[in-house]
Amino acid sequence: MYELPGIAKDIVLIRCGQSSDLPGEPNDAGNPGLSELGKKQMTAVKARLDQHTYDFVYVSPLLRAYQSYQIASPKACYVELDNRITENNAGRNWYQSMVGYLPADRLTCRCGDGWLIPCEKRAEMIAANIAANGAEKILIFGHQEIIKCLIATWLGVDGVKLHENLVLDNGSFTGLLLDSTGCRRVKYVNDSSHLTFAQAHQAKSMNPWGQAEFQGAGAMRQQKKNDD
Repeated sequence: MYELPGIAKDIVLIRCGQSSDLPGEPNDAGNPGLSELGKKQMTAVKARLDQHTYDFVYVSPLLRAYQSYQIASPKACYVELDNRITENNAGRNWYQSMVGYLPADRLTCRCGDGWLIPCEKRAEMIAANIAANGAEKILIFGHQEIIKCLIATWLGVDGVKLHENLVLDNGSFTGLLLDSTGCRRVKYVNDSSHLTFAQAHQAKSMNPWGQAEFQGAGAMRQQKKNDD
């Protein structure tokens, strides 16, 4: 009789709540926090996370992701700020405001210029760290682009097509597995079942640039220029 392999690692990726810098979150220069809708999204995330305890939590140091972590307040044995989990690589100037940023509570902060490494390479580094990490249940509070890169890296697929066709909602969950045979699996992608219809869809309606949001910051800036 065939027996299903056991679970070696259970990884949950959460896209941070909606940014207060609208529409389309095109500019990280001011390191914006969460919008009121983003805070409601993270309250819903908290209700879902309260059912679990995680061995290790990675958090992007960008303010909207850190505030997402604070509101969701997952039960965790160890939490680390990791600047490799910031949004898509957009150059040093975008992240100057977070240099020297330290959280109020007791977190370890991985410093350095990790956010300047190309997003795909950062995803490879993070995936390798996850595989080597002794923790079994891992939680990541990040951003759309780095989460998509992590999915592509985890599956060993072409990230370009995935980036073009996959949309992740604010506050959504994506689940990855590493089973006891070493096989990497995806449990679910962009699960927003914990969000109300208004929380999930109001965010979409507030972005008049449509798919431009999912084509990278350069495309968004060009679209805004054309609209102006």
